Order: sequence, then structure tokens, then C-alpha cells
Amino acid sequence: MLGYLCKCPKLSRDIGLCHFQSRVDTHVIRAKLRYYLSFSNTKDYTELTVQTIIQAISTKASGNYRANIMIDGLNDKERGRISRGLAQRGIRRRKLRGRRDESSSLLRLADSMAGFIRDYEEGNRYAQDLYRRFENQRIITKLQA
Repeated sequence: MLGYLCKCPKLSRDIGLCHFQSRVDTHVIRAKLRYYLSFSNTKDYTELTVQTIIQAISTKASGNYRANIMIDGLNDKERGRISRGLAQRGIRRRKLRGRRDESSSLLRLADSMAGFIRDYEEGNRYAQDLYRRFENQRIITKLQA
């Protein structure tokens, strides 16, 4: 479920990290991309996606909400399974769309965040201090699986 920090192999890690840091210093992260879950030793992508969406929405939403959900690379079969999973668990949504990250700056940013979190969880040194900074500033929050 986690993507890559930088999909541009010609860029050095320092340039990619600098670009990533400049993109993270916005209110968009706190508002739309703040929550995440990570999993290991499993391949049930659809169910894990449903669980993550449910926890993030349950943490953030209250009252009479309708969620707009975008998922990178979601095909029609997965969209149907995810839609049913969310409906069965009472998640109200306005839209559930699958898009390619090339078509959405928000998905590109989410992909960068996922790669950064993966790097942090794999113990990469550059990510440790930055992760703690983001966590302290409440830019990112790890949900409990």
C-alpha cells in the first residue's frame, strides 16, 4: 500500500527529499492526507484499503458527512469491492474514484508521503528526524491497525 518517495531515478535522494519537504509544508496534508496505516506480510490490498479508509474517516469525520475518496490506480473490480466494503460498514461517500497519480497532484503528494513513511519504517536515517517533526506538528498520524 505504500508508494515511492521519488519516481524520478535521475534525481538524487537529496533533491527528492528537498522537493518532498517543500511540498509537505502545506495545510493540504493536515486536511486530506494526515492519517495512514501500514501493514506487512499480507496481500489483501482491497480489505486493507477498506480498513484504512474506515479508520481515517472515523477519526476525522463527524455528523452528516459525505466522503470523496480517490485511490491511485483503482480498477473497476477493486472499486466495486471497496465500495461494497465501505457501504457494509456504514461509510457514507459522495465519490469513490480510481485515478492515476499522473493526473492528480494530490495523488502524487500522497504517493510521496507513502514512500517517505515506508522509508521511515524501514529505518532510513534521513526519514527519522523528519518523521518526528511531522508527527510533532500533527502533519501525519499513524492509525492503529
